[in-house]
Amino acid sequence: MIKNLSRTTSKRSKSAKANQEGLASRYGKLVAVAVFCAVAWLLCLYLVPLPELPEEAATTSEANLSSQSLPIAPPLTSKLILPTQSTYSNSEKERKQLLNAVETAVASFPNNAAILHIAGLTYAELQQTERAIELLKNSLQADPNNPEVTAALADLLLQVGKPDAAIALLEQAITVRETEPLLSALGESYSQAGEIEKAVATLQRAVAKLPSPSETTSTSRLRLAQALTQFGRFEEAEKVARDSILQNPKDLPSFVALANALMRQNKRDEAAEVRGRMPKAEPNTMADDQKYELSFRGFASHNYAMLGSAYAALHRADSAEKFYLRSLEIAPDSAKTALLLADMLRRNGRTLDAMAAYKRLTEIQPENILNYHNLASLAVTVQDLRTAEEALRIAAQVDTSGAADIQLTQFLLATGNLSNVLKHAQAAAEKLGTVDAYLVLMDACRASGDNAAAFNAYLKAKKLAPEDPRLANFTP
Repeated sequence: MIKNLSRTTSKRSKSAKANQEGLASRYGKLVAVAVFCAVAWLLCLYLVPLPELPEEAATTSEANLSSQSLPIAPPLTSKLILPTQSTYSNSEKERKQLLNAVETAVASFPNNAAILHIAGLTYAELQQTERAIELLKNSLQADPNNPEVTAALADLLLQVGKPDAAIALLEQAITVRETEPLLSALGESYSQAGEIEKAVATLQRAVAKLPSPSETTSTSRLRLAQALTQFGRFEEAEKVARDSILQNPKDLPSFVALANALMRQNKRDEAAEVRGRMPKAEPNTMADDQKYELSFRGFASHNYAMLGSAYAALHRADSAEKFYLRSLEIAPDSAKTALLLADMLRRNGRTLDAMAAYKRLTEIQPENILNYHNLASLAVTVQDLRTAEEALRIAAQVDTSGAADIQLTQFLLATGNLSNVLKHAQAAAEKLGTVDAYLVLMDACRASGDNAAAFNAYLKAKKLAPEDPRLANFTP
């Protein structure tokens, strides 16, 4: 009986031990999950959120990127390869491909205002005005109150000598929404139709909607100066032309308008002085065909990116990705296109591919802190904490405001990695000098075992915000 009891007790001991080991294992897993969740929550809270779009030398970190205390996930890579060298051939070939792309899009979505707008602009750039006008009119039928399409269509109507049609279009548009670009286009239409008094009144309304000259570049002031000269109001034209030059000191037409207004007032010496100050064209040895190739290359890349956005809005991710990549093949350093692609990939749950796009963005714009923050945020979602830490450390090197230092400090504290944590916490406090920065410094000092420094940070924070409830229960 004793032997049997002993065996029973032994079995129970082994069973209890196994249960304890199982609990310990499960507890360990729960701790790991808790750490990861804390990091994810931290980045969601402190990092700049990924952009909510529809708006252009790789940097190597010299910081200590040691992550020995981080739970390193197996390396994960994306199959997405973004181009770094342009594959643009020539405008003739690219023109055919771009026209084929927009016509295919129009055939697939004949009532989509955005696609019709893009197609219209493409044909307008290629001087195929009749087709451009047709497409822009169709775009307005699908979206009657789009001011950008209205202005583009009015401009084309003026180009083909139809100011009356442009006036009718724009007068209807401003009854819905009166904007500076639409008023400016209407004023120019009146001017071309010979209705100078209406042109002046309309352009004055357009100029009244502009901020100060130093903040906004617009043709409204130049158009108003020209119309006032036509109307014989030379002193007013002089004043507006001078304002236009203040707005854009390198705008040759504004200098011409000012000189004309001065000559009409017999201010010949002043007009001569203005002509002497006219901006000189920079010497350019590039041939006209080279200039056109460069211009068309940028136009083609931009339009492919717009097609990508139009398809993304239609939830046609495969086609959108194809057009974004074609845009980048033509202009690999387009930050705008890379950002559009990264955002679409992120929204569609393709996190690794989105990370690849953000890594490319850090090469295109090594000074843009948002790219590093967004890369770090995505890396955390796939438990790639090494990449997240590296991105945040580089951001801290680039950023001089201290914001990146405070975010890196929070990340290191949450992951239990104290490598240089005090250095970055102190940098954040020195640069920012805010209560939040000192609170983070307090946490970093405590984690490093320096309670005296933590108390000193507490005193500085208390001095800044004596009533802050976060400072109510400090214990060294």
